Amino acid sequence: MNKQFFLPIHTLAITYSFYLKNNHDTKQFFESCNITPGDFLNEQHKVPLNSFLISLRLLNKLKPENKSLLEIMNLYLPISGLGRFGFTLISAPTVNCGLEFLVDNSNVVIPTLIMKWIKPQNKNQKIIQLSSLNCHMEFENEILDVMCIKIIDYISLCCNEVQLLPTVYENMQKSEAIFVDNCVQIKKAGSLRQILIDLNVLNNNSPMAHSGFFHTNKNEIEVKSLKINSNNWYTTQTTRIINNKICSNIKPKLSSVAEELSVSPKTLSRMLKKEGGSFQLLIDNETCKQAKEYLSTKFTIKEITYLLGFKSIAGLNNVFIRNYGVSMSQYRKELSCLY
Repeated sequence: MNKQFFLPIHTLAITYSFYLKNNHDTKQFFESCNITPGDFLNEQHKVPLNSFLISLRLLNKLKPENKSLLEIMNLYLPISGLGRFGFTLISAPTVNCGLEFLVDNSNVVIPTLIMKWIKPQNKNQKIIQLSSLNCHMEFENEILDVMCIKIIDYISLCCNEVQLLPTVYENMQKSEAIFVDNCVQIKKAGSLRQILIDLNVLNNNSPMAHSGFFHTNKNEIEVKSLKINSNNWYTTQTTRIINNKICSNIKPKLSSVAEELSVSPKTLSRMLKKEGGSFQLLIDNETCKQAKEYLSTKFTIKEITYLLGFKSIAGLNNVFIRNYGVSMSQYRKELSCLY
């Protein structure tokens, strides 16, 4: 995706804390990530997604060989490290209240992940599903996995019988189903994660519950979350799904995309229009982006047309010209002049 994401400063605190704890040269960290020590004093400070990815590459390079990146990320990301959001979470009256707060406002913590409740098959469970906007490069799995572990960490604060085993890091890398215990289970399927939680766990009270603090901060954070959500959320999510389908040679359909977003096709069309676009416009944009990628390869224009699901070169060419003002053959000719 070409959208530039900005993340909260606490995302870089993972690597920064590692540097401090292990006496590494923090100057390298600040210069590489293009931030200053003072940035950590402002909880509202945002950093580009690329700075976060650079910080993880530094962490991956410096971590002990006998530790996985996932284990190090979890170790240096305590719930309290999430700032006001983290303290609000642990002050929730019950596990259920805390998890609902987390799921509803997860975009405040990390806007490049999607967290939502899905309907369980077992009426005695609730399920949180996590997915990604596929913009974390080589760290997609670690970022999804560490968020799963953070959720389990939160539950374990309130429920003594839920504890992570030392083998969880190894299991997260190779298993499709990880049993934390009889009450909580993590399921993996490609870029999806599901956390299955027994209802009896959700009723546990938090030992640090503070109703006044929780509700005051919850309301303020919800306002912040709504502002983030209002910023072309449906366009962003629809673009991601369309792009994935085009790259997988699957024709995007309004009905299937709407189903993935848990809305009706009519609602999705209405929201896209409200955000200044349309479903067909997004398909055309993503198709042309993929066509540009193919035009830099040895594929013929006829082969590209077939790969993108068009019956004729003219049909794809018309869309391409409408988007870029030149034909595919003209674009390829201009591209060749650059090399």
